[in-house]
Amino acid sequence: MNKSGEIGKKHVIDVCRALQSYLKKNAIETFSEPVQETVKYIVELYPNIQVVSNNYETDKPDFNPNLLLTLHNGEVAQVNLFYIKGTATIQPKNLGAKSFLSKYFLSLKMQNDFDTQFNKGYEFYLQSIIDIKGHRNVYDKIAALKNTVKARYPKFEEEINPFRKGFLFSLREYCFQLMKEEFNKGTSGIEHAFNELMMQNTTNIITRYTIENKCLYVEQWKSSISRVQDIQLYKKGN
Repeated sequence: MNKSGEIGKKHVIDVCRALQSYLKKNAIETFSEPVQETVKYIVELYPNIQVVSNNYETDKPDFNPNLLLTLHNGEVAQVNLFYIKGTATIQPKNLGAKSFLSKYFLSLKMQNDFDTQFNKGYEFYLQSIIDIKGHRNVYDKIAALKNTVKARYPKFEEEINPFRKGFLFSLREYCFQLMKEEFNKGTSGIEHAFNELMMQNTTNIITRYTIENKCLYVEQWKSSISRVQDIQLYKKGN
């Protein structure tokens, strides 16, 4: 996990702990100002919270919202937290190439097909880079090819870029084809992916803070797009 990911994880865990403490009528002044203000904001939105848990308490944190709030009436509210310095924009989700089709589009077949294509394309990409500076062992597979590339190119060089662009373009084209086929089948996967990626079914709370870790303000983000029945599938660029 990168540094920003670690910061975000700490924020989620701290807010969860502070909220649990608040529900027990304990003081939360020992937590940072951004955490305290986030808790106050959540409690104003949901004044009848009974139990709170966070996604890092689950086996698959990436497959769950940051917070689950069980209310007194038995309903469960899903909350995502964003911890952002200053006026920076929300970073898009890191979908994860080897899981996003099964996770968001609910299709294991699409994921398996994409994984197969990815591995073939990645192997060809590595082979093409090695061929720039000499011969390669035709029997080498991805692990050995990666080691050879690292040895010949300790850092990224511009002559690699055309092969990188070609690899990414081929993945985009294949992924679009998979999605188009899924879309034409009329399955629920496209709608599910839309709702998940646009965070339609969660409460999305942004906490903005200063370099001194002071809270600027807390706000709620809502997507301006809500008409899932009008979803159209297209690709941008050539």
